[in-house]
Amino acid sequence: MILIYTTSGTNELVSVAATLLRNNALAVQSVLNVVTRIFIVFFVNFSIISTNRMGNALGANVPQRAKIIFMASTAIYTVIATFIFIFIFFFANVWSRMFSKDLIIIKYVLCLSPLVAVTMIFEIFGFLYTGLLRGQGRQVLAVKIKLIAFYGIGTPIGWILGLYFDWRLNGLWTGMIIGHSITAITMAYLLSKTDWELQVQKTKERLLEKQGKKVNKDVL
Repeated sequence: MILIYTTSGTNELVSVAATLLRNNALAVQSVLNVVTRIFIVFFVNFSIISTNRMGNALGANVPQRAKIIFMASTAIYTVIATFIFIFIFFFANVWSRMFSKDLIIIKYVLCLSPLVAVTMIFEIFGFLYTGLLRGQGRQVLAVKIKLIAFYGIGTPIGWILGLYFDWRLNGLWTGMIIGHSITAITMAYLLSKTDWELQVQKTKERLLEKQGKKVNKDVL
């Protein structure tokens, strides 16, 4: 849950910052939140699936399968991310009208659609790689990466650009791109450098540790 909140919390901080802006900024951000959350709910479930598959492969002592899961998932997500980018970027005039009839808001959404589309690409891969790291038992590492990327770098830069330099929502979403890109790229690098044999061994150790604790509880 902490992994989910570290991501969703940044969206809420953007919404908070939007309240400090004028000229329908909060209304525009509300439309963007609805659209992005539709995809987020979908990919949170996929993240759970990737966690289970990775954990099962490592627990079954099949490191090669775990590596294939990482590579295949990346390929599949690349295709999905491409379609989502096309939908958000090229069809913004269509989906924006589903949530607002105000032409000013629609125009603002169209201006922001490129930033939102890029953000979603990195966010999608962030969910995938978070799930894979969690499946390896490295969820603490994933949390640290997200905390630094979002709350240490992305969100502060977004607030500075949006509020101080008056980039408004463009600045806030630029910060989102920075946070999500750092997260996705860092996690992708760590997963690509994974020693899969070592991860299998660590998984065995965790399972033995859990079994030992269970035996001790039964004895007591």
